[in-house]
Amino acid sequence: MNQFKHIILIILAIITMAITFSIPSNHMSANSSNQRVNMIAIDPNTLTYAYGQNALKSFMTLSETLKKGELFYMFMMDSPDKLYGPYVGGDLNFDSYRDDLKSIIATTTETMEFSLASSLTESYDFFSVNKVAPGSSLYLISSADIIVTDPIEQESLNIISRKFNEGEWKISGLAFEGASEETSKLFEILSSNTGSISLNVSLKDGFKSIADKIMSANSLGSLIPSSAQVLNQTEKLTSEISIPPGTNEISIMIFKEDPAGSLRLQNPNGIESSASDRTTSRVTESPHVVIWKLENPVAGKWTIDINSMTGYVSSWYQVSNNYRINLQSNKILPSNIATEFIVYVTNDGLMISPKDIYIEATIIAPSGNNVVYMLNDQGIDGDARAGDGYFSIKLPPNRSADKYSAMITLGWYSSNNTIIENISFTAQPFPTINLDSLNVSSVYINESTVVATAYVKVGEDPYPVSPSSISISAQEDLLITLNPRSPGTDGKAWMYDVYASPSQVGDKPFTLLLNITYAGIQNTPTSNLLTVSAANKSTISGSDGLNIIMMILIVLSPFIILIIAGGIYYKSQTTPFGYITDEEGNILVDFGNLERKKSDKIFHINSVKGDDTGLTEIAGIHFKFIGDQIVIKNIRVTPTVRLNNNPLIEDKKLHHNDWIGSYGKLFNFKSNT
Repeated sequence: MNQFKHIILIILAIITMAITFSIPSNHMSANSSNQRVNMIAIDPNTLTYAYGQNALKSFMTLSETLKKGELFYMFMMDSPDKLYGPYVGGDLNFDSYRDDLKSIIATTTETMEFSLASSLTESYDFFSVNKVAPGSSLYLISSADIIVTDPIEQESLNIISRKFNEGEWKISGLAFEGASEETSKLFEILSSNTGSISLNVSLKDGFKSIADKIMSANSLGSLIPSSAQVLNQTEKLTSEISIPPGTNEISIMIFKEDPAGSLRLQNPNGIESSASDRTTSRVTESPHVVIWKLENPVAGKWTIDINSMTGYVSSWYQVSNNYRINLQSNKILPSNIATEFIVYVTNDGLMISPKDIYIEATIIAPSGNNVVYMLNDQGIDGDARAGDGYFSIKLPPNRSADKYSAMITLGWYSSNNTIIENISFTAQPFPTINLDSLNVSSVYINESTVVATAYVKVGEDPYPVSPSSISISAQEDLLITLNPRSPGTDGKAWMYDVYASPSQVGDKPFTLLLNITYAGIQNTPTSNLLTVSAANKSTISGSDGLNIIMMILIVLSPFIILIIAGGIYYKSQTTPFGYITDEEGNILVDFGNLERKKSDKIFHINSVKGDDTGLTEIAGIHFKFIGDQIVIKNIRVTPTVRLNNNPLIEDKKLHHNDWIGSYGKLFNFKSNT
């Protein structure tokens, strides 16, 4: 029965709320629409004693400083239809709220009964009718005891608070000292219904918690600690703040338990900053929060003297700087070669070379792993020139090809201040050029000799380039020339024969440089270093020649034996046999009757080069006949050759009816044995 009655009560509450939300109110209206609004709903019991009054003033001072341009309204929870305001955050006339608060306090007496649901309903109605901007907030403030035991009222509060989410509006409960546990729990429920949090605001660190919450919600950064201490009446606390160059504004916040006490702010020259000096500073004071704002302050060490206070006091600050960190490197960087990562600093858009700074880059890989690099402007580790204002580091090769992010931190050695910029870039393979040595023991001066093969690739893929895009780094007595292998109609090739022609003896190192624009970026990769040894070609005089002939005659007899043995060996060699047919069985090559050079028939009787078959697809494939076996060998690089659908990488035996794949065609081997 009780459960049935409870359900009926909830249904009635829902119907009541639906009727309320469908009828707009006319007695509340904002001065402008689509603007953030902060509605301050105050438990009247909070204002019946000094602490509650001081806490409210401190909250107003703190929130209006952090919410420039936003509108503020106040009302008492026992009179939600009577609205005070608006007060504009950051405006010099914001303090007019104090006069309204003074009149409220003068007429406020302890009130134990009021409807919290009415406060939420009136606020929602105001937000909805005036179409206030997302991010607007209703603050519930109490330092007393708010108890909701009626299930209907509790369910009504839940329904109303959840409605705030439709406009992306928040409810934030602030339970000041003196608030009961029930009040804290109630505020927590209502705040969580809108995705917000409630706070228990203590004298020690409660207002700092409010500042953190507002700054986090509005992406205002965070406060930097300066000093903190528990003081007695006779103690003095001196707090130091180092302001870096380029600072255009600094906010200093003092949070204190004692509403009394004195504060003095001095610049590096020992001159006190006063409230009357409006051109360079502004101070906003409240019982528990004091805020200084300095515009274009002098760089150096500022001091705050705190006197005549009892209890906990802490000082914090936040710096706004005109300095920005910019990526000089391109947004696309090579992933397969070492590359420079370069940044520079600007002040109001102009490049500068600040002193006494450090720049740190945290490179975050696609996998989530990160590496921290310390950049330098000292002409080392990838930095081209010392003191030019460009801070660099050389990133290693063989990185994943993907998108990267980087967190760049600019800091001062003499200060805790930092500036952080987040940037992103893409890494992908870029062309590389490599030299593959032919291991020539030596080359003769004034003669041109092939000493290496140069390959240009992007990753594992060939990348043709014109010969003019390859430059050579070699000493004057070494001439290096490049001959493109299988160039296209445009003259480009990805493989080059490298010829060396020295003019003097000795070891001659050289490298190749590739000068191209790739992915819209000028890129100059360098090949590996190769060294050739240059020597004089031997010459023989007449007498030396005669002596050599005599020696040859002396040792000739053993060679006769070798020739005889060679003849025997020749007779023992297997002559080629078998056929190559196409897929239909048509004979394309008859190895037994193949026309070949006489020299090949003498010196290579048992082997046939694919080039001699007349089939262009078989070029680069050699066949060797040994007894009743045939060995097939692939000596070309591209395209690949397949034997029975497997890549032909090493020498293989060729059997009757085996299939050879080349250039996309299939050939069948038939044995006639």
